[in-house]
Amino acid sequence: MRSALRRALGIADEIDSFRFRGSSDNPDALYYSIVHLREIGIRWRVSAQSLNHPWFQNALGQLPLDVDPNDFNAGYELYAELRGLADWLRDAVEEWGDNPSSWPSSPQFVNPGSDGPDEKPLHTKERESLLKLVIGMATAYHGYDPSADRSEIPGQIVSELDRVGLSIDIGTVRKFLKQGLELLPKATNEEDR
Repeated sequence: MRSALRRALGIADEIDSFRFRGSSDNPDALYYSIVHLREIGIRWRVSAQSLNHPWFQNALGQLPLDVDPNDFNAGYELYAELRGLADWLRDAVEEWGDNPSSWPSSPQFVNPGSDGPDEKPLHTKERESLLKLVIGMATAYHGYDPSADRSEIPGQIVSELDRVGLSIDIGTVRKFLKQGLELLPKATNEEDR
């Protein structure tokens, strides 16, 4: 894998492990969390200059990295956009390989289900709602056990979707189950571990 892509994926992993610190009682910690998030975005933008993929470079170039660190909502929106791009990058590598110059460069190819390049990404609340649906149906109707080391449920979900004419990669199902797991109530989440 090319070194620029390896760096970009490393920063994507850093975004995934990022957690906001602080609370309304400790606004300084929130402030420094947003400052750190901005620094991650800047490093990612710089590292992507070495990648030969104009759409990804443009998407990073449009990130609102000048958000006010005192504005938690703007910081969280930046975080959501960074997470979305991190997910896209991993999906692109999985789907198209490790040569970004050979990836489709138009957003309509990146997201074939979209209405065109002007479609807006999901807002954080919408994304959380969809993840709640995914993890809720998987646990309630399919018996998905988040604490299991291995599960047949993602494969069953892929098969059921295929049966109704919808195709999805098992890795994508696992990824969204993992993201949805973070939204389960703590008692449910920890009780199974």
